[in-house]
Amino acid sequence: MALFESVRRLRSIETRRSRLPPRDRADPNWEASWRYLFETYAPAMRRYVRGVLGSLLGHPATEDDAADVVQQYLATCVEKRWLETDAGSIRCFRAYLSTQLRRFTFDWVDHRLAHKRAPRDARVVALVQDVPSRGPDPAEQELDRGWVEVALDRALATIRAGNEDYYEILVDLRRTDGRGSSDIAARLRRPPAQLPNLRNRARARLSALFVEELRATVRDAEDLDALLDRVGDFLP
Repeated sequence: MALFESVRRLRSIETRRSRLPPRDRADPNWEASWRYLFETYAPAMRRYVRGVLGSLLGHPATEDDAADVVQQYLATCVEKRWLETDAGSIRCFRAYLSTQLRRFTFDWVDHRLAHKRAPRDARVVALVQDVPSRGPDPAEQELDRGWVEVALDRALATIRAGNEDYYEILVDLRRTDGRGSSDIAARLRRPPAQLPNLRNRARARLSALFVEELRATVRDAEDLDALLDRVGDFLP
């Protein structure tokens, strides 16, 4: 977690509303909102669905199956206006998505088993019920890991567009598990004495942008705290 030493200190920043599609389909932001959801969260969703499918089917799922489920889910969201209708009540998009997508995946598996004339396994039913987990859920952990990667990638892209030196420093820190390469100052054509200050500034900028990306998926500071606590184990 060396790159995100200042994340915890950023929780008090004012929260923005979730980036969910507006209810009015005539709204000029409607299409852009859906495109944002598709492009931003689909990779994390596919990782999550693949984990859920593996639990439900009892064997590793393919990437194609996971992609198919996510594509069908998003198409159904648009058709039935799920996210538009529920937008006002969604406090944390990640929590909402994991619950709804798990149920959708269960229905997808149930439909596939029905075509094979297979009975519904009671263990499959238990996996999608809203009961406390007896232990860490691998699929949920994959979603958390994917959520961090989404926020991190977007934060790094913003940094790269604004400060190439910060970006190179952060990429180097990630590649070396936070240690940093001995030749990074020379590669940046910077005096070695400047490097500690540059690294600190780059880390702080990344932390701020990372939290901004997560904040865009929750309604208030309390929900942001919960989300940060959940994904904390996956911070680099």
